[in-house]
Amino acid sequence: MTPVAASLRRARPRARVLALLLAGLCAGLLSGSASAHSNHGSVDILQVRGVIDGPVAGYITDAVERANAAAHTGAVVVQLDSPGALKTDVSGLLRAVRDSRVPVVVWIPPGGEAAGAGHALAQAAHLLAVSPGSQLGPAEPLDLATGAPRGPSVLVIPDGAAPGEVVARPGARLITEAQAVEQGLAAFSAPELPDVLRELDGRVVQVAVLGKQTLRVDPVTADVRFDNMGLGRRVLHAVASPPLAYLLLVAGALALVFEIFQPGFGVSGITGLVLLGLSAYGLTALPVRPLGAALLVLGLVLLAVDLSLAGLGLLTAGGAIGLVAGSLLLFEGPDVLRLSPWLIAFVVASALVFFVIVMTVVLKAQAGQAQEGADKVVGKRAVVRSMLNPEGHVFVDGALWRARAPEGAGRVKTGTVVRVVGLDDRLTLQVELEPENAPAE
Repeated sequence: MTPVAASLRRARPRARVLALLLAGLCAGLLSGSASAHSNHGSVDILQVRGVIDGPVAGYITDAVERANAAAHTGAVVVQLDSPGALKTDVSGLLRAVRDSRVPVVVWIPPGGEAAGAGHALAQAAHLLAVSPGSQLGPAEPLDLATGAPRGPSVLVIPDGAAPGEVVARPGARLITEAQAVEQGLAAFSAPELPDVLRELDGRVVQVAVLGKQTLRVDPVTADVRFDNMGLGRRVLHAVASPPLAYLLLVAGALALVFEIFQPGFGVSGITGLVLLGLSAYGLTALPVRPLGAALLVLGLVLLAVDLSLAGLGLLTAGGAIGLVAGSLLLFEGPDVLRLSPWLIAFVVASALVFFVIVMTVVLKAQAGQAQEGADKVVGKRAVVRSMLNPEGHVFVDGALWRARAPEGAGRVKTGTVVRVVGLDDRLTLQVELEPENAPAE
């Protein structure tokens, strides 16, 4: 064998190895190219029901951003039933959905609607699916707090729209499920979520940056994950609904009234403050009429004043009228934000029962108990625990009592020794000053 032939024979194994390596590299590149035009991975399900407020918009935006950051997420499906936004700029939400590299699918469930900002979200998605009994539109107003009439319209979102460039074209009727599919606004109709997943498999969508993507979703083996809103956002979203904000306001006020008529400050007072705090957040997120809020507060104040006077007469009647009028005028906007007459009737009746019956019985029982206790402490010395200016609290006979300083005494400082001389009709001890060196009993 010649030296040249021997050299060629030794080179053949190396050539085979090199060829195999080149073939593997080409196969990897081809498979990577193919995967760039297909879409595999898990499916994130977002459930959105009710108005699109700040917590809901943040929830959807964060979920889409997480899906784009996770390499294994194949699609985001938003189960949407919303009448529109509420005091929320949805431009950032729409931009996040339109610019998502992961396909975003909006599905309107049976009996659901996508109106206003919900309509905008449905149009911004890469794929829209409807269901029997669902409804698309109207697109106006985007924000329910604007109070604009919700006339029939079709939403127009220009390509590459910037915030504030979402406009509505009036003059079209509401779009039903069949019309949405027939006119090409919706890709398909599916009655249940598993049907949606089946329909998604094999569909081609156009997404940002990556271009056309083929969805690969097996409803049996796919990793379907339900993305929850989170406790904090759920609470804020719930209290921003008109019925719950209204109930929290009245319930918090009643809890504080109960606490005011009790000695000291306890659980009902803390509960009332928490309820009023939650209600305050909800009211700031809702379109509230100042006149309605003023009448509602005035009605509650009149009821409390009449209770303190033990009158239960004209002031109670005026308070009830103010409570009804304030409840009817509290919220403005479309009907979806108005309080139900049945809810108003229930709340007003409950408030009257609370003031006229419950608190009257409680105060009478307290008066009897206080009178018995006062008989035991009259004539005893007490120590001022909170400044009497002119009222405060004193500690006597192992208990804390509300007390009032004697006429002309001015402010009675904490630690001052006083003597109990009686009890007035407001369950407040009457005291007189003792010499400074007198020991407390």
